[in-house]
Amino acid sequence: MLTVIRRYKYNSVLAMANVRLGSGESFESMLRRFGKQVEQDRILAEVRRRRFYEKPSAARKKKEAVKRRKSSR
Repeated sequence: MLTVIRRYKYNSVLAMANVRLGSGESFESMLRRFGKQVEQDRILAEVRRRRFYEKPSAARKKKEAVKRRKSSR
């Protein structure tokens, strides 16, 4: 069984993606299903986003820029 556990330091969120090996299923197909599950749960995107600390003011500016782009359509 493959499992990815994602924990955050301050707000203790826990998200898991796990896949069990079915009877007669190859390891490669299980690994492929696990990769799809991780992608669907957006675990890697979250890890990339949290790789470096982002100041709250920078996060606000980024959020406002996204709002401006969406409202100008």
